[in-house]
Amino acid sequence: MSLHIKTIGGRKYVYDVKSYRDKETKKVKKITTYMGPLIDSKTKEYAPKKSKSVAIGARQILNYGDTNLLWKSLQRSKLADVFRAVLPTEQHTLNALLFFKIIVGDACKNAKIWYKGNYAKILFPQAKLDSQRISEFLVQLGDERVQRKFFETFLAQAAKISGDVVVDSTGMPNEIDIPFTEYGCHGGEIERETRLIMVVDRVTHMPLYFRLVAGNIVDVSTLATTFKLMSKLGANPQMTIIDAGYYSEKNIQALFNSGISFLPRLPAGRILHKSLIKQTNTTLETAENAVAFNKRALFIQKIKTEICEHTCYAYVCCDTKQRGQKMDKFIRDAKQDNLSNAEISEKNAICG
Repeated sequence: MSLHIKTIGGRKYVYDVKSYRDKETKKVKKITTYMGPLIDSKTKEYAPKKSKSVAIGARQILNYGDTNLLWKSLQRSKLADVFRAVLPTEQHTLNALLFFKIIVGDACKNAKIWYKGNYAKILFPQAKLDSQRISEFLVQLGDERVQRKFFETFLAQAAKISGDVVVDSTGMPNEIDIPFTEYGCHGGEIERETRLIMVVDRVTHMPLYFRLVAGNIVDVSTLATTFKLMSKLGANPQMTIIDAGYYSEKNIQALFNSGISFLPRLPAGRILHKSLIKQTNTTLETAENAVAFNKRALFIQKIKTEICEHTCYAYVCCDTKQRGQKMDKFIRDAKQDNLSNAEISEKNAICG
């Protein structure tokens, strides 16, 4: 470093001067760099020059990627128009809570903390995520008129309806004191719960409709009502797959009357179930009934029968893998419990 002092306007400044040879002109040239104002002439000490600084306001780092992906996906989906039809004045709050539930899935009381550090704050600046405002919003969202409007729009614009549906219900534990919460038995446990009934398209796998009923209402009393409500919204199933909980003479007759084809799982406690097992006891596991499906080996036999004075067909199925596992456990338990040979033969017939 070669320091030189220059006097400009009566004040002295220090410069660093470097010499180099220019390859093109073959001449020696100098590069001069300003170092700062002079402090001591003997030592050529200087004060460091002040760097040019740009005033930058406080910046906040936001989580961006997941929210941006959801936002782009929603904009390309027909669901965007459906959501805009639901509480149009509360779109920012609806979208913010929707994204929070998908990305985080935590309790709504934590939504505001997430919102402050997320790109959603930029997308939905008018979202009201204070605890009290969320409670008020959920009351609006739970209004029956809002739900009816949503399903009307969703079924008409976004849902792909093939006509084949799957119906099932599940109990959701719920300690909130609302009309939909009652004591019920689900999974062998008695607790306060709300029952969710869901209708899904069998072909497209799209959810079509849901409704909540009190936890103490049994499944057999809700199927006809569910289809009646769906028909008012423009969805008329032609075929349905239902779980054993929905099997009752009343429901079956209602399906016959409405012209809806159906495939239920027959409850094991029904007389018809025991009769069909007995009929196929010696004919089910034969080569002509062998079926390979989804990496599983099955025996399936079709039996003509009658339900509610209508001709139907029952399919008696045996899963060979399940049968082997259940037979193994059953025989070991039977010997330990000293069951008779007749009892073993009777119960062994329905394993699997």
